[in-house]
Amino acid sequence: MASQRRKTTISVGLSPWVIQNLDRSLKDEKYAGQSDLVSIALIEHFIREEIRERDEKLIAIYQMLLQTDEGKKALSGMQIKERDKIEALKKKGIACVELGDLDEAMKCFAKAKELEGSGSKNSKSDEDYPREYILE
Repeated sequence: MASQRRKTTISVGLSPWVIQNLDRSLKDEKYAGQSDLVSIALIEHFIREEIRERDEKLIAIYQMLLQTDEGKKALSGMQIKERDKIEALKKKGIACVELGDLDEAMKCFAKAKELEGSGSKNSKSDEDYPREYILE
């Protein structure tokens, strides 16, 4: 049985800025070739789209839950992992900067840093997981 090529060749136009960064990354030997870098960029783009769509659905669910006392009780009783709290505080800090509330942003970043520093040895860090499971 003859093997078929699973990749499709396409031709695209790129801005000079993208080409400069592509060339720089290839010179630094960060990537094996142009197609690898383009594939990685597209995969990351589509993952971000999926995350945005998921977040929009979660927002709608949370808004519905927050309209009732039972929903508020359920949300307040949710167990949240330490790393999720840290990530949420960082996101809140970024949102506060974008809204111009710099004092609140500093509080969020300080609290996130504090939680990162007090991480217990029993919780798993990114180093404990195989690289293919880490998206960041």
